[in-house]
Amino acid sequence: MPLARNQPVPNNVLQVAKTRHDIIAWIKVDEDFTLKDVFLMHYGCLVMAPCFWPHCLVLSCCLCNAARGIKNGMNNTYWLLTERELVVVKLDYAYTFFPSLCTSGDQVKNIPLENITDVSIDGQGANCLVKDFPILYVDTPSSVNINRKGKLAHESYIVACSELDFFKNAVLDQRDKVKVLFTKSRVFLILKWLMYTGYKNYALNQYASFIFFVYRETLVLETVYC
Repeated sequence: MPLARNQPVPNNVLQVAKTRHDIIAWIKVDEDFTLKDVFLMHYGCLVMAPCFWPHCLVLSCCLCNAARGIKNGMNNTYWLLTERELVVVKLDYAYTFFPSLCTSGDQVKNIPLENITDVSIDGQGANCLVKDFPILYVDTPSSVNINRKGKLAHESYIVACSELDFFKNAVLDQRDKVKVLFTKSRVFLILKWLMYTGYKNYALNQYASFIFFVYRETLVLETVYC
């Protein structure tokens, strides 16, 4: 079973995810994406403008605390690709420097693969403050809309992972397999319906029975040899 990080999924993640199918691949944020990178990614514009330096000094504790919460959330986010769905797991993490004050709780989102319309990578370029941090977006029909800030909303996203290309291709390949299986299942049900509703017409019943037999054997052969 190919795993994105060549390591088994942590047990605490499996306990929260409770996946219903076998896991094909998984990813999480790279360990070398530090708190400094998170701070500069969100508040670098304040550091670049001298007029905001007094504000940064006064609000330094608040900004660092917010960056710490974002970093904790990133470190505890896992994407698990299974045979039928994409499972986004966010383990319980602390929003502040004091874990006992405010925690997030475990969060799990299950995205059926047949509902995924697009998987894209936004290669955020490195600059003088922060290094390269690509973002992987996943879209579904319900997520493609404009949010309050006038930007395109996404079903989910993950930042700063070095194996995004591998995971993107794995998601798209598995999605195509699921869609083909879903289409074949619908044809299978239609043929069965023709068999049971065509009993008054002997010719239609025999024709549907023959097509049903051939189609069933085709599915069996594909299951065995593919």
